[in-house]
Formats: sequence, C-alpha cells, structure tokens
Amino acid sequence: MLLGWLQIIWTSLLVLLAGGAVLAWRKRKPRLFFAASILVGLGIWAGFRVPIPIPSHPVGSTGDMTKVRFVVSGHEFRIPKAYLYYMPQWRGMAEGDEPILMRASAIDLIPISKSDENLFKGLKYSYNTVLFDLNYTPKNSLYSDRYLRPEALATCKMELENFLTCASDSYQSVVFIYKIDNNNIIFECSDDIAVSEISANLCSVEVFLFPHVYVDFKFDRRRLNEGPEYVERIRQLLMGFYVGPVSAAR
Repeated sequence: MLLGWLQIIWTSLLVLLAGGAVLAWRKRKPRLFFAASILVGLGIWAGFRVPIPIPSHPVGSTGDMTKVRFVVSGHEFRIPKAYLYYMPQWRGMAEGDEPILMRASAIDLIPISKSDENLFKGLKYSYNTVLFDLNYTPKNSLYSDRYLRPEALATCKMELENFLTCASDSYQSVVFIYKIDNNNIIFECSDDIAVSEISANLCSVEVFLFPHVYVDFKFDRRRLNEGPEYVERIRQLLMGFYVGPVSAAR
C-alpha cells in the first residue's frame, strides 16, 4: 500500500516538472527549461535504478511440531505446524473453504525442516518432496473422476505395468489410471515435453478421506510407480492427525 502511494507521488512530481519545463520553454526562459528538463531526466533515471520490492509469498518452514487445529466440513484435524508451509495457516483455521497446504519428504513423509537440507535444492526439491492439500468440495465427486467416463476410458492403453495410459483434456499432460480391486486411482501427470532445467514433471492425484473432504497431492513423475503407495501412506498420515467430528471432538 505504501509503495503504491509513493509511486503515485513520484509520478505526479515528474508530471509537474515536465509541465514546468514546457511552460519555461514557451516563456523563453532557457535556464529554467534546462533545469526542469534535467530534473525530469534524473527522476526517470531514478525510477529505473531504484529497485521496487516485490512482495514475497508467505511461505516458510519450521521445526515446531506444535499441533494446529483445523476444521474441514465438520471434521477436526490437529496438524503439526512443521508440515504446514503456508505461514498464515500456522495459526490454524476454523471451518472454511481454503485448502490446508502441507509438504513432506518424499522419502519418509517427515517434515522437510527436519530432513537433510541438501536433498531439497533445485530439481532435487521436486524429486524429494511431496505436496499435499486438505480440501473441501460441496460435491461428493472429484474433478479427476471425469477420466472414468466411457469416452475417456476409450482412449486408454496398457503401456505401463499396472497402469492404464490415457489421453488428458489438459495441455501437455497425460493420465495414468492404477486399478486395484474395484477401485481406480487417477494420476494426472505433466507430459515429458513439459520438463525443463528449472521445473520437473509432477503427478497429481485426488483421494477422498470423508464425504466432501479430500486430499490433493503432488509428487515427481519419476516416482509414479510409488504413487499407489503414496496414496495409502498419505491417507494414513492425515488420519493420524484426525480428531473426529466437531460435535464429538474434545
């Protein structure tokens, strides 16, 4: 807010100086015109030279394992602060639609702040990190369920062991469906051509914990074979934070 007002004031001063320069030129006052022109030039130069601070996202890590209370669709969770990377959520949150943002080591699902920091630099970060969000949906279905429609399943082929490879309706992505018993786990992953030196291919999967309460988590595509195991491990992790329905919670 303050930065915005300073920019307005600075721009206004430059406009006034420019107007003064034009007025001095019309009144045949070369010295005044010359001085005003120099000031305008210096002002423009300073505007380019002075760095404008860019607001940073309130993201951080902590080793604090104090449990923070959240309520999602009438279900209470107590989540250790060290799993939460969106700092405003370190204070907890009553019932709301905002997703609860968490991350953990992809190796053992412990908080990143308690892991070897060398494992979380550059592209190593995506390979060694699992991001997962606890969400509410008013429907009792997931967005990824669209890939189970007959017209979507008609595009699928068994190209990987235990996974159907299917066409995606999103740009530069591919869908893998893991079939276990009568259930399907849908992984929507970045396509190979989307990878670069500064970003990695990620897979995303949505899984219900309770009606209207689901977890959406992302992990490196190179760990796709571990995906079904991650689903169960993250489900168990979050259920370990579960207290119970709000009406019965202590």
